[in-house]
Amino acid sequence: MTVTAITETATATVAAMSLSEFEVIERLLAPLTLGRGEAFGLRNDAALLPGTLSDAAGALVMSMDTMCEGVHFLSDDPRDGLGAKLLRCNLSDMAAMGAEPVAALASLSRGASWDDAALADFARGLGEDLERFGVPLLGGDLSRVDGATVMTMVILGRATGPVVRRDGARTGDVVWVSGELGCARLGLEALRSADSGILSAATATELEGYVRCYRYPEPRLGLGVGLADYVSAGLDVSDGVVSDAGRIAEASGVTLDLEFGRLPFCRLLGDASVDDALRYGCAGDDYELLFTAPSAVSGDITRLAAAANVDVTVIGVVGEREDAGVVIRDSDGAALGADNLGWKHF
Repeated sequence: MTVTAITETATATVAAMSLSEFEVIERLLAPLTLGRGEAFGLRNDAALLPGTLSDAAGALVMSMDTMCEGVHFLSDDPRDGLGAKLLRCNLSDMAAMGAEPVAALASLSRGASWDDAALADFARGLGEDLERFGVPLLGGDLSRVDGATVMTMVILGRATGPVVRRDGARTGDVVWVSGELGCARLGLEALRSADSGILSAATATELEGYVRCYRYPEPRLGLGVGLADYVSAGLDVSDGVVSDAGRIAEASGVTLDLEFGRLPFCRLLGDASVDDALRYGCAGDDYELLFTAPSAVSGDITRLAAAANVDVTVIGVVGEREDAGVVIRDSDGAALGADNLGWKHF
């Protein structure tokens, strides 16, 4: 029986009962290990790491992300989508580092609004995506809190080549980004307010697509692993393309000089004012790859992107370090205001 079938069977039974912590583990979470013996059915204090994680094939790569109700997701977001999004956001970190995901651990602090059916939906959505991406759940933790739900995942991966870092950008490199920008932020806007002015020109199909981008980001795993041999620096765009470009600039001691007209905003933002395009297109939650690379490998990058079926766009160049780590220029070369763009955690 597949993980999906197991969690669907469990979902059908939880509505009529109250599950204990151990029943949640046994019925909803243990099937997500995909039969990996190192997890011991989630019955021990820890799991063993497969031997291949520490052999000569590549470095162990680890990352962790937390999602908080009311901050990273809406209280009425579908629970199965939250399980999927938690995994996908972590997989995006693996893609940014050029690593292949191997296993995951998850922690869920169940808020007051979550009943057993919500837990079952969460586990089902997580399980479907764990199966899709071939990543077993090896362990984690469950708790109950009086307030909002909080979920955390640790992702473990293996680098099969160079590990992509943020500090390697050099003057003269080309700046690239994958996919489209702003779709997820417009999806969040659609969920928050159906009467939002920026969405008035969107078609029903576009709105549906924006919401899906927000709820189900697509980790660029195939592209990220391929790029590792060619890029000088990179990360995933979680806090917005300008904000995250600033992280590369700061780590590398350079300036990323971006062209507004090259930023691959979604269709709706492409027709919007400059202020709206920057506000929504640089807001975050894109989970695309932002990277720098020598111009000599541009053909290789284009080829890799085509093989991965992902669009990539040149959006600027790396310059000498100036006062501002990131500059966005209009068609006349004038700098646009970029100080307050992107998500700020603190």
